[in-house]
Amino acid sequence: MCSERCSHIQISETMGLEFISFRVWVGFWLAIITFITVMFEGSILIRLFTRFIQEIFATLIALIFIIESFIKIAGVGIMFSSLF
Repeated sequence: MCSERCSHIQISETMGLEFISFRVWVGFWLAIITFITVMFEGSILIRLFTRFIQEIFATLIALIFIIESFIKIAGVGIMFSSLF
């Protein structure tokens, strides 16, 4: 919870705004975006995007594991290169 709150404090300080008023404006804009989404039945769009986003995150996680395994293989190769 601190990371979210601390980042909001840092953003509000860099923009020269008070923390409470910044949080109120963030809530106001989120309420407007939520109302517009509900008004235009955004749940249909969210259902379509959710599947797409799940596939993107699955691909990203797989890529991270693949890259980490290549880095570890390279490290082992470097560590035991004197044996070859």
